[in-house]
Amino acid sequence: MDETPKPLKGIAVPSTPGLLDGNEPIVTNAATVIQLGKALFWDMNVGSDGMACASCHFHA
Repeated sequence: MDETPKPLKGIAVPSTPGLLDGNEPIVTNAATVIQLGKALFWDMNVGSDGMACASCHFHA
């Protein structure tokens, strides 16, 4: 049995009602939120072990 994790590219991202749409969306500037997420993913100061998420999850 193959235990190798499969790539996430084929998995659809679930939608969160109200996140980007609706009368009062939580996110009003998606590009800024994406930039923040990428910065946090690569930041070594975010985690408790001094490692960036990208250190282990680069292929995600």
